Amino acid sequence: MQVKEFKMKYKMNKFHILLIIAIIMFSFSSCERKSGRKTNSRPIKTYSKKEPVTKKQSGIGEPQSARLPLNQLFKKYQSAVFMVFTSDGLLDYQGSGFFISADGVAVCNYHVFEGTTKGMEIIKTANGQELKVERVLAQSTEDDFIIFKVRLNSKVQFTPIPIAQRNPEIGEDVFAIGNPRGLENTLSKGIVSGYRDNGNLIQTTTEITHGSSGGPLLNMQGEVVGITTAGVGEANLNFAVNIKLLNLNRYLSQYTKNYQPGHSYIAHVKRVIDGDTFVIETDERVRLIGIDTPETVHPRRDVEPFGPEATEFTKNAIEGKYVRLEFDVEIYDMFKRLLAYVYVDDVLLNEQLLLEGLAVISTYPPNVKYVERFLEQQKIAQKRGIGIWSNI
Repeated sequence: MQVKEFKMKYKMNKFHILLIIAIIMFSFSSCERKSGRKTNSRPIKTYSKKEPVTKKQSGIGEPQSARLPLNQLFKKYQSAVFMVFTSDGLLDYQGSGFFISADGVAVCNYHVFEGTTKGMEIIKTANGQELKVERVLAQSTEDDFIIFKVRLNSKVQFTPIPIAQRNPEIGEDVFAIGNPRGLENTLSKGIVSGYRDNGNLIQTTTEITHGSSGGPLLNMQGEVVGITTAGVGEANLNFAVNIKLLNLNRYLSQYTKNYQPGHSYIAHVKRVIDGDTFVIETDERVRLIGIDTPETVHPRRDVEPFGPEATEFTKNAIEGKYVRLEFDVEIYDMFKRLLAYVYVDDVLLNEQLLLEGLAVISTYPPNVKYVERFLEQQKIAQKRGIGIWSNI
């Protein structure tokens, strides 16, 4: 999509953000003489009519976990930040967004999407994949955020950004990753310089410019504390929506384990146990459905021929990668393992193990969706006399 000079729509839905900026700008001009000598004017309060947030209410001042070097944090989480392209049919716009879960739950500013044509949005990931929004989970014009599910493919590679459980203190270091004016994966650093709107807005010296709207503001533990929203560069005034407003944990728990029969889900493979079993990022075990590979880790059996080869084949294919899990009728077995057809890109791993002679068919109704297809692949391996069929 061609973006006209990466022009970012900055029609803010949250009018009081602009009001806050205007008030603070006015206070700068009226309270600071050209000589730099300050007047006796009192600071202007910018809270709303609500009671101000106290440290106890907001979590400010709670103990921090270990800080990490900025370069390491950037390297780890830049893959979770993406570009958002939208259009109203006449003009094209560009913003930023970020993933908070491995299965594609994402966050952005609402104003990036407001007034644009549904279905014309493009999510461009850090590794160049162009994706679509699958569904909107929640949105707020007042607080300027939108939470949505992105339809992932197995070529997408990213580390989701964890959510901070406390607000950063004033003076604490923070940083942002965004795409200002289309310049992908740009890093900027600053401090938290204040809280506005009863704590709903984080004021920061971290530079936020057009095209960065919707990106993450992170603490030095690599946790997202806000959604970058607006900035006045010459005054070093920048704002981010406090991430606590979004109550994101409810969406994470809902969409990481709410599996449905016949549906597909993207998962990150944490560890391969053997040829037909592995662990995903949610610490759930997944069993390849419809096949059985020779045993290597069974507590009451010896290592079976071609078991190590099957394990190595599966490790090389999926360990540390994103895969697509497709469910049949029954999702779990008696051991509470997920039963899935597993795709790497468009290749079905269950089928490939059969084709390489590293597995045999093992189907149990009602999960028989690909039984005929699997039988054909097993016949090919038998005819070739490879793997477990080599000594028969």
